[in-house]
Parts: sequence; C-alpha cells; structure tokens
Amino acid sequence: MKTHKVGNTEIKLPPAPTTCCMSGCQNCVWLVYAEELKKILCSSPEESMKIILDQINDPNMKAFLKLELSHMGGDCRYRPNCPETPDS
Repeated sequence: MKTHKVGNTEIKLPPAPTTCCMSGCQNCVWLVYAEELKKILCSSPEESMKIILDQINDPNMKAFLKLELSHMGGDCRYRPNCPETPDS
C-alpha cells in the first residue's frame, strides 16, 4: 500500500483504481479516487492532482484528468473530518 507524507506523518493511501477505461468518462474512477484523497489527506486539490497524475502514462488521459481535477477545488478546512476545521 502506498503512503504519502504530510508533515511528519505517513498516511496510507487507498489503492489506485484499476478499472479505468481511459475514455474520459463523466464518472471516471480517477475522479472518485481524487475525492477520496482530498478527504484522507485534507490537502489542496493540487496535492491530490499530483499523486494521481504521477500514476497516469497516457498523455490524453493526463490532459483530461488535469482539466477535471483543476475544477474540483474546495477548501478542506470546512470538511467535518478534517483536523483543520475551524471552530464554530
């Protein structure tokens, strides 16, 4: 299982998708995986994007995912399971 270092902590990453058809589906398994990563890492979209794009070899699929992932955005601090959630 892969890990990702955040500060001094190693976080276990979920297994990468193996069922991608490489056709740029609306519900691409890599987009679902990116959402999981953002929840687990409480990271910026750029960090999740880098982890994913490092695993993709096809240039067309990389371009599709880069575009889609760049629109995901969001601020992790407002997610309930994020340790950086501001106090109410």
